[in-house]
Amino acid sequence: MENLFMISCVVAIIYIILKYIEMKVIDKKIKPFKNVIRDGLVVFFSTLIGSFTLEQIQDLTAENLKNSANASSNVFTGSPDF
Repeated sequence: MENLFMISCVVAIIYIILKYIEMKVIDKKIKPFKNVIRDGLVVFFSTLIGSFTLEQIQDLTAENLKNSANASSNVFTGSPDF
């Protein structure tokens, strides 16, 4: 879980830095930093939720594959008793 927070923080920080560079170099207008931080928080939570969801899906898939590999099917192969 700590890894998810670290990944989300790194992605949000990179987003904020790139957004600031975009405002300085491309737009040549500085927007309120409050808006950039708000967008960074949206990116942080989006990354966190997306990573968590992906991890849960991978865990469920791995668990299902493990359970299906251990399950044995009961097949009657002898002669019938009737």
